[in-house]
Amino acid sequence: MHQAVQHFDTFEQVYDERYQCKYGFWRSVVDHSVRAFLKCGDLQQGFARVRCGDCGHEMFVAYSCKQRCTWPS
Repeated sequence: MHQAVQHFDTFEQVYDERYQCKYGFWRSVVDHSVRAFLKCGDLQQGFARVRCGDCGHEMFVAYSCKQRCTWPS
């Protein structure tokens, strides 16, 4: 999915010229959602450390962006 948004900045720059007539004005929620998706699952953006109560195994779980419209969890 990251490959699909790798050229997002370029798409955003040309949107008004190429797509606004057909799809309408640029909605800020699009930008917010894509930027959140790009940070989703990245341990550097935050994580929880979880431990199994039975066996003691520990692991890091990256926070989710919770952007259902971009990437259903």
